[in-house]
Amino acid sequence: MSIERDRPYTIDEAAALLHVKGGAVRKWVRDGTLKAARPGKRYLILGSALLAMLESEGKPGPGPSAVTPPEPEPKGRGKRRLTKPELESMSSGERWERRAEFY
Repeated sequence: MSIERDRPYTIDEAAALLHVKGGAVRKWVRDGTLKAARPGKRYLILGSALLAMLESEGKPGPGPSAVTPPEPEPKGRGKRRLTKPELESMSSGERWERRAEFY
């Protein structure tokens, strides 16, 4: 099965083309590694975005080892907790973003 540049693919179709699980594709979309549009409740990924991702990874095309997932950022306990003065200097939105990194 080849990737058509102008065709939109669902998460499951993209996962089948890349020989990975749907959860991996969802994670790449959330991380911004893979560009996708969300016209309704479902994500749609253009074939050109899939091809661009494969090219940026330096791989020839889809296959069992065609895509290596990005290295995960340390989360939760691996990050340093902020001190009280640091927390007080942040806006409410910044505090929420920082708090979300721990969960």
